[in-house]
Amino acid sequence: MRSLLGGNLRVRAACPLERARGRLREAAGENPNPFFRVVEMPPPLVAGRGEMPLAMRPLIEYDIPTARNEEIVLRAVRPRK
Repeated sequence: MRSLLGGNLRVRAACPLERARGRLREAAGENPNPFFRVVEMPPPLVAGRGEMPLAMRPLIEYDIPTARNEEIVLRAVRPRK
């Protein structure tokens, strides 16, 4: 990934990740990046059935501080045998 503006990059993944150089920090709380905004959405409605149950896999979120035009390389961590 390339960060055009710099600042905090929040990455969400279904498996553990590692950075080619440097360590990754798990995210906590609100994203401090002023360019990132979460829009509050009401729960989805399905006609005739009320609310639709959603089953999602657990996700891991990472916060990565970036500089302008910095390239970030991430890769999935393979389980050790």
